[in-house]
Amino acid sequence: MNVLEKFKLFIINPKGGFDSIKKEQPGDYIKYFFFIELIPVLILTIISILKTPLTLKYFIGSLFVFVVFYFIYLLFAAIGGIWMHLWTYIFGGRKGLDNSLKIYFYSATPFFLFFVSFIQDNLIRAVAIAAIYIWISVIEFFGLKKLQKLNSIRSVLVIIFSNGIFLFILLHGILIS
Repeated sequence: MNVLEKFKLFIINPKGGFDSIKKEQPGDYIKYFFFIELIPVLILTIISILKTPLTLKYFIGSLFVFVVFYFIYLLFAAIGGIWMHLWTYIFGGRKGLDNSLKIYFYSATPFFLFFVSFIQDNLIRAVAIAAIYIWISVIEFFGLKKLQKLNSIRSVLVIIFSNGIFLFILLHGILIS
């Protein structure tokens, strides 16, 4: 299955998405993540380039920022996946870190599809981020049930503990800024 088919599947049918990627190797979901993270990183780079006069020095700087953001997203995804795996393990998931990372990387699909950092109004941005995180949580829920074999209650607890803290801090920061 190619990246665009996976992208569509995880937006429309996450339960079916996890059925289709159960046997994937780490390289497969990392390639998927690399591809889907291009969307917001390119948007940020283009906005950055358009905001200032284009000189060779600034263009090279923008490309450097592009590469840095690209790898920062990957690093944060890996940290987030490990954090989620900790909570998965606490609540009984024993199917391995690889499956937790797979869940986390594929659950990022809505974030990259509906990238909202360019929205200027704080309230609209907060509502958009909340909606995105709800959909991410739905995808994680199905992933935890399918790949980590957790029941519904334990899946919800993993999501609450692993994502709830970050979402609270994020929304609080946006609303007070």
